[in-house]
Amino acid sequence: MAEQKFIEVRGAREHNLKNIDVRIPRDELVVITGLSGSGKSSLAFDTIYAEGQRRYVESLSAYARQFLDMMEKPDVDHITGLSPAISIEQKTTSKNPRSTVGTVTEIYDYLRLLFARAGTPYSPATGLPIEAQQVQDMVDRVMALPEGTRGYLLAPMVRDRTEGIPQGTPGPPQAGLPARQGGRDLLRDRRGPGARQEAAPRHRHRRGPDRRSRGPGDAPRRQLPHRARPRRRHRRAGDRAAGG
Repeated sequence: MAEQKFIEVRGAREHNLKNIDVRIPRDELVVITGLSGSGKSSLAFDTIYAEGQRRYVESLSAYARQFLDMMEKPDVDHITGLSPAISIEQKTTSKNPRSTVGTVTEIYDYLRLLFARAGTPYSPATGLPIEAQQVQDMVDRVMALPEGTRGYLLAPMVRDRTEGIPQGTPGPPQAGLPARQGGRDLLRDRRGPGARQEAAPRHRHRRGPDRRSRGPGDAPRRQLPHRARPRRRHRRAGDRAAGG
């Protein structure tokens, strides 16, 4: 079935509408203007919205419908290209300037749930989809890098702006780990006012033809600070390696 690009209303006679026909483009911002009493609200709210809401409620189960108010069918011959509709009253008690259509209509939380469960998240840094990976998948990705690529296996220590390292926790220097990488102090990597991202290198790796035999378990095992989690960074062949 071809996607409909218009909402077509035929023979609308609700309230003071005089058997009008109208074609409204979908997926666009449409403004209905006119003199007072010309039928703007009768068309937008009492015809289009009422029919969209009525069809949506009819699609629910009988158990769900008993908790919802069923709107009457508007006086119209037929409407095509209609989707489930929402409406916002012109007079609202909310004075929050940060309010959006999602928060005012209380569908924001449901949209977050929908996108979290049914959507595909993408990394803002690389533009690639974010997906769960097994250890073998990670190894295969590393082995697919160009030969000679240098990489580090890093373990973040601090993940947000407020969390601190517990007192007495040994840092990377005390744990026998280098404290600098790429000319940056790993203990003072400032990305913004008050932000701090600490990372401790766990393993250096160079991509070569005979490196697949060294699996993830062959990396040197060193004691990590509290709440450290590994992550990976790689550099291209020919790039200058950072000194410890």
